[in-house]
Amino acid sequence: MIPTLEEILDARRQLTPHFPPTPLYPNPALSREVGFPVSVKFENHMPTGSFKVRGAFYHLSRLRDRGVAGVATASTGNHGMGVLDAARRLQFPAVVVIPEGTDALKADRLRDLGGEVRTLGRDLREACAHCRELAARAGLAYVEDGEDAGLMVGAATVAAEILEQETRTDAVFVPVGGGNLIAAVCLAVGFLRPDTRVIGVQSEAAPAAFLSWQQRQWVVTDRCETFAGGLATRNPGRFAFSVYGPRISDFVLVSEQALRKAVAGMLRATGFVAEGAAAAPLAACRAYRGRWQCRNACFIFSGGNLAVETLRDILINS
Repeated sequence: MIPTLEEILDARRQLTPHFPPTPLYPNPALSREVGFPVSVKFENHMPTGSFKVRGAFYHLSRLRDRGVAGVATASTGNHGMGVLDAARRLQFPAVVVIPEGTDALKADRLRDLGGEVRTLGRDLREACAHCRELAARAGLAYVEDGEDAGLMVGAATVAAEILEQETRTDAVFVPVGGGNLIAAVCLAVGFLRPDTRVIGVQSEAAPAAFLSWQQRQWVVTDRCETFAGGLATRNPGRFAFSVYGPRISDFVLVSEQALRKAVAGMLRATGFVAEGAAAAPLAACRAYRGRWQCRNACFIFSGGNLAVETLRDILINS
């Protein structure tokens, strides 16, 4: 069922003692570049370096309270880190399956968080299939980003904080992979500030969520070649698509080169390393200059977990 405002407010109450609100700061450099006022929501300040722990903590706490023995999930990194961090805080067993080729930094941080990490499958889609089988054999609850309402409710607290911290926000730019974050933002905005636009950004090298929105039906694609793990999926979550599909104000694709250049741009403008997904809002505003006129826009800096080798290559070649 579609999450309610009451659930989002309950998630905020549960999360705040463990995760204080992340900063939202106006950024003059980005504002000058894109031509309208921009503030940045720094979700890289969360303990795992991304927003994902919000949904993981809320969802796992609900599962634990229902007597579930433990969870298994598949991830390209940030979602898995959120699950393992939440599981550690809640003293709850968790297994994370990552696909081959997962960003080295994220793979190392997953293992540092404890829990069980397995590498199975060529991509996230195959990792999910392996994880379902593992969960069934081990008697664990299978958790899939984009398919579980609890994850969406927790992620919606990002938008709830934005609208509280800057009441004049009229547009939120959201990086899109499986679609859980943008669906969550759509929900919170719809409840709290329905006139605020929600604008999605995805890589043209992994366009499944965009194509699903464009074609108004759930789409699976063979294209998933982006360096940006947070955008890398062959299909959006069915549940996430059912929420974001009719609610997004606009949605665009950007090139891999634009994303790489935007990583360097975000570093110059904010002083923080952005992963490819976190750089997507800037990449979109550069690529589609003049498409949006905003009074107070927000870029969601969704995560900062980027391998040093990838950052070095971007800075040398951008």
